Amino acid sequence: MHKDTIFALDFSPDSKYLASGGADKSVRVLDTSTWRPIKLMEGHTSHVLGLSWRHEGRTLASAGAEGTIKIWDFLTGDRKRNIDGWEGEVTGVQFAGYSGNMITSSADKRIRLVPDTGGELRAFAGCEDFMQGAAISADGRIVVAGGIDGVLRVWDGTTGNALAAFKE
Repeated sequence: MHKDTIFALDFSPDSKYLASGGADKSVRVLDTSTWRPIKLMEGHTSHVLGLSWRHEGRTLASAGAEGTIKIWDFLTGDRKRNIDGWEGEVTGVQFAGYSGNMITSSADKRIRLVPDTGGELRAFAGCEDFMQGAAISADGRIVVAGGIDGVLRVWDGTTGNALAAFKE
């Protein structure tokens, strides 16, 4: 399947497809009825560390260690755009429900809400180290992230206000 380590996996909203991303800088998509590869998307210049399908099932976002998010049209396999602006690896990406907004985590100690058209809607304060992953509730009201420091941080997704931080 991949020529190196696989870092990211995500099922399409209807579970008909499985996207994978890896150290070989590619995104591959399998048809889950046959488990055969049907798409290869190339364009990252470093590891693919995160993947997320938009709810409509046509758009796929991939997070790269080169510090970009790539937005793909799944039906054509074409890259629609790059979203830049990170100063380190983008370690995770997740679409928020039915919207085109995504939560991202990165090595530059940032958790950001970005639209799939580019730019930044909101940054979430309080991260003190490399952020490994983030999740956003389907309604966009809760954001949770964790990183190398072992702290699980929770924010109000609509205001950006910190709600809690948990550390053992």
